[in-house]
Amino acid sequence: MKKAIFVFLWLCALLVPPAGVQAGSITGRVTGPWGVFPLVGILVQSYDATAGVWGSSWALTAANGTYVLEDLAAGTWRVRFTDTNDFYLSEVYDNVLSAFFEYGTNIEVPSVGTVSNINATLYGCPIVTGRVTRKDGTTPLANVWVLLFWKKDSEY
Repeated sequence: MKKAIFVFLWLCALLVPPAGVQAGSITGRVTGPWGVFPLVGILVQSYDATAGVWGSSWALTAANGTYVLEDLAAGTWRVRFTDTNDFYLSEVYDNVLSAFFEYGTNIEVPSVGTVSNINATLYGCPIVTGRVTRKDGTTPLANVWVLLFWKKDSEY
């Protein structure tokens, strides 16, 4: 009996964080265009904006589009949402179409507790179709590379 109690206490000690070690979390929901339907399997990543490094907490959205980033130290964080299938554009919270964390909105995470409603609405990658022709507009050209450049509104 003493051995069983010892093993139980030992297992409990492994599951309880050391005194003074506290962590917060970030939760939210990711939806498709216009916020109508949830997106499943979207990669949600944390970024420690204070230290300037990727956080170790990441998650994939569940069937209802929700996610939880856990074990975040108190401080300033940013969150990025990425579709690993490349159908939706990456977004950094809050509504920044970018893969770079420096454009995101800071999220202040407390030492204990949860910051909720860090949500994202992702939009599909633009698809450009067309036909490349000679100057006359009728003779098609083959094996032509077409590049699409996108500028932020502030650069117009």
